[in-house]
Amino acid sequence: MPPANQITQRNLPLVDKHILITTDELVHELQSQIESQTMVVEFLQKQYKHMRARFMDMLIESEEMREMLKLFYAVSNELKAQKSPSREQWKIIISLDKIVKLIDSGSAKNLPAKITQQYELEVYTDDDVALDNPGHADITIIKNTQDIPRSNSSFFEEHPNMGALLKFPLFASFPKYIMQQISLSSYEMRRRKGQFLVRKGDEGAEIYFLTEGTATVILDNHGSTDLQPVTFFGELGVLFKFRRTATVVAKTNCIVVVVTKQKLNEIVANDQEIKKLVEDFTARKQEWWEKQRYDQGQTNFGAEFVNGIAREEIKKLAIFSAAPDSFCDSLSMRMKCIVYKTGENVCVEGEESDAMYFILKGSVQVVGLNGAINAELAAGSLFGEVGVLLKMKRTATIRAKEECNIFKLMKQDLDTVVKDFPVMANMLKTAADERLAMLNSRQTTAEKHGKNEHVPDQFDLEIGSQSLAKLSLFKGVEGAVLGELSMKMIRKSWNSGDFIIKCNERGDSMFFLAAGTAQIQSAFGEVFDTVSGPSAYFGEVAIMEQVPRTASVKCISQCSTYELKRDDFMSVIKKYPQILKQIKETADERMQNYLMRSILA
Repeated sequence: MPPANQITQRNLPLVDKHILITTDELVHELQSQIESQTMVVEFLQKQYKHMRARFMDMLIESEEMREMLKLFYAVSNELKAQKSPSREQWKIIISLDKIVKLIDSGSAKNLPAKITQQYELEVYTDDDVALDNPGHADITIIKNTQDIPRSNSSFFEEHPNMGALLKFPLFASFPKYIMQQISLSSYEMRRRKGQFLVRKGDEGAEIYFLTEGTATVILDNHGSTDLQPVTFFGELGVLFKFRRTATVVAKTNCIVVVVTKQKLNEIVANDQEIKKLVEDFTARKQEWWEKQRYDQGQTNFGAEFVNGIAREEIKKLAIFSAAPDSFCDSLSMRMKCIVYKTGENVCVEGEESDAMYFILKGSVQVVGLNGAINAELAAGSLFGEVGVLLKMKRTATIRAKEECNIFKLMKQDLDTVVKDFPVMANMLKTAADERLAMLNSRQTTAEKHGKNEHVPDQFDLEIGSQSLAKLSLFKGVEGAVLGELSMKMIRKSWNSGDFIIKCNERGDSMFFLAAGTAQIQSAFGEVFDTVSGPSAYFGEVAIMEQVPRTASVKCISQCSTYELKRDDFMSVIKKYPQILKQIKETADERMQNYLMRSILA
């Protein structure tokens, strides 16, 4: 009998075919249910950890309450032992007697666990009542100061640096009562611009949490890279013994929260479960660190700081911006630091998309057909994401314009990490589907317009989204909206001497200069400014208002632009009125500047 997958439609009865189809649908439904149930299990596991931590908190608070009541009892006995108590001491004795009666009667057991937070003792005194009748001189009551228990926000009010500490995946796995101790043991360190936070060669014994300002990691022979709040670095110093592999300097005035190795060891020493968490986490970092030590490329990047820098780069990706810190940490330990020389290809057109890239230093060129430079990407940019998500071949060659420091994340490493994070797997699938839908829609539209219009590819989506994200116009706008706008943009090449726009012409679009250099000129040819890609943009006034162009833009080298037409812009942006308002304000400001120049002229 042939295998099931070789049964043909000819020898399969109609009823069996129907059963097979139904079975396929059933399998699909079961897979969906399994994914849903997996998410439910993860949610319940988190709730269990939360409830367990809360139970421990209640035990601690109960113990604190008992100790407080014991102290009241001792103070009362001490005051009563005095031969001539003062008036104020009598007041205290009377109040404490009532507390002692509560203890003796056992009614204190029925008080809420957070008695020290929800209740307070108030003493009311009638000065007209003689002290020889103390039973009526003072009335002590327990007054409820809150109608409801304090919210979780009070925890962060009491420990203002807790949000920063929880960025460290190891700390995020600790129960609340442990984190309270770590928070209390930490201290703030302030550094002025130019002062050292860490020196290469120092013994590592602290982990630092940058909460305000910017710090710079000095990388041997390869420049530097900046760290922005809120981030942490130096964690290897509290996990195992070694000396610092790079120097960190305050680029601006900084505030850093410090947790020392000594204090952390003291806190976890008597808790076997927490010690096990630390040991397991340390083992993973130890394995990663050993690989770093024997990779010269990693050493040039500051070795121990590579992990922290990589985490920050991963967070720049819209698809990973809301990812758990533990997920980003796992990914960062799989990223490779590579130095590309000037003119060296990072990836080549037609290759399989097997990695995504993050530019730390330098810039790259997106090279199209016939060697044309379609765009440039500077430090802080990333590329290759769309190709990896959609399993596409490269649609352009990426070449180093100058020596570059670049992080490389292989697709197979991403796939490996995602297996342990089912929710992230679903998010990546959703992101891939959205990007594929955008590309298909835009490509269909471009094909309808004929051969003269460029058909967008994977790099257009990435470059367009990042170009928009860098503009103050689109600050805080979700990545999905930027992606939608980027797919409306049209790429075009220009020769030196071409005018991208001319003053006084009626405009209906705005431009992003992706590569090349251009001059901004007045109607009389006066040069106001010279701009270069990939960060320059112009024409936003015309896209908002039915007015002539306020200046000319002339190419002084070969240029590449992305054009966003008013109709396409409005078709997307009208769904987001807050963004429309923001852009309108900027356009009005530009118009006022133009009118002022005209008056002065």
